[in-house]
Amino acid sequence: MKPTNRTDMIAYLEFCNLQEKYKEIYTDLELKYLECGCFRCRLKLISFGLELSSLNALVNHLEEKLAPNIGDILQTLNINYNIVDGQTNI
Repeated sequence: MKPTNRTDMIAYLEFCNLQEKYKEIYTDLELKYLECGCFRCRLKLISFGLELSSLNALVNHLEEKLAPNIGDILQTLNINYNIVDGQTNI
């Protein structure tokens, strides 16, 4: 099993907390744009949407980096398995 990088784990937890705040801000911007409809509100909504997408991608990347692979989990549990063409057979 690969060791968990403490710095990556702390960053992951912080970014997960930020995700909720960003989603709230995005929802508020979306409501404001629906009420107003001006170009400036639309631009803010689009710009912040890109920020939120970037944050989500970063969280996904850290999840993949920190999560153990299925082979390590099964080996730790002493479960026999085969991996054929990307499919894990138990």
